[in-house]
Amino acid sequence: MTAQQQSRFFKGCGPAELDTSRMTYYRCTRALEDLAGPAAQVLDARGHTDTERADALAIYRGVLSPTGLASLALS
Repeated sequence: MTAQQQSRFFKGCGPAELDTSRMTYYRCTRALEDLAGPAAQVLDARGHTDTERADALAIYRGVLSPTGLASLALS
């Protein structure tokens, strides 16, 4: 989410007090969910084609990249 998107969100919803500990928890939970599905596909050679597994690996790497959800969840 960009700063502009965040600003528009709060402008539309009104002021809110965020609990940063809870936000971190839910972001980390979401990151784990985003890793679990692709990881299962990558490891399932019998149930998925090589192309599907390669696509899943790209998603997995994206979540773990410096700009991916896992990194952002902990920042």
